[in-house]
Amino acid sequence: MVIRSRTMSDDVGNSTSPAESADGLVRRLSFRYFVVLALVALLMVVDQAVVQPLLMRLDAYAPAINLSGRQRMLSQKLTKAALALQASDDEMARNAHRAELRDTLEQWSHAHVALLNGDQQLGIQRINSPQIVIQWSLLKPHFDAMCDAASR
Repeated sequence: MVIRSRTMSDDVGNSTSPAESADGLVRRLSFRYFVVLALVALLMVVDQAVVQPLLMRLDAYAPAINLSGRQRMLSQKLTKAALALQASDDEMARNAHRAELRDTLEQWSHAHVALLNGDQQLGIQRINSPQIVIQWSLLKPHFDAMCDAASR
């Protein structure tokens, strides 16, 4: 059995020059750069074609979303003012709570009407949807009951 060891002379014929090695590295990096550049371009096209129109539609509903959040906070303030009025013994404090209740009820009702019918001044478009119309009709008795209770 003969074991042959590799010598330096065996490797000379198989080795590549440093220039060829650098050219191969440049080619591989250029290909990777092109792939990354193509992916970035594709992402930009997808952003402009898909994401931006969705954001523009969402922007149209932003005032309504903000006003509905404000109306929710006003309903909490309305309840708090009513409870404070009921618990108060001092006539001055009762008058202050009564005024707060009246002002809050006016703001809350105005927000309700703006959400229901739209409001150009607030930038709120009327949303015509069968599902929303059904929800408004279900909400009406509760809204009317809260308005009656707060006004008394």
